[in-house]
Amino acid sequence: MDRRTFFKVAGLSSVIPVVGKHNYAKPLEIGESSEFGRGLVYCLGLFIAHQGMFKDDSQFKEAYWYNAATDHLAEIETSPIKDDSLRTEIDVWVGEMFKKRYKYNHNTAEIAEDVTKAKEFLCRIDRSVCGVDSALAEWG
Repeated sequence: MDRRTFFKVAGLSSVIPVVGKHNYAKPLEIGESSEFGRGLVYCLGLFIAHQGMFKDDSQFKEAYWYNAATDHLAEIETSPIKDDSLRTEIDVWVGEMFKKRYKYNHNTAEIAEDVTKAKEFLCRIDRSVCGVDSALAEWG
């Protein structure tokens, strides 16, 4: 699904992000550079990596975390996922994350829940795309 269609399906057609120098409403060209990452697993990993970027329970983290973390979801590519329900679930979740980008009353529990969801997606991608039996870690 191209970016314009994705943001329309996600109910975000009026807030198509312009992140850095790139307008994500236009299709990406092969070989075009990326400021915040492009791919599937890589983009989810960068989103997850933001969890430890701010001091726990800081007001800054609660206000701006989604704004920074969702930069890495702007070029997520879910088309390699053959499992339609998983692909759709990730696409909908990404749309929800972008909606949170424009609201500034989050808490660390909400952030932790969304990071855990991203980790669950990685495990499901391992099983669905790679055929690897993976499981969430008890620690981390």
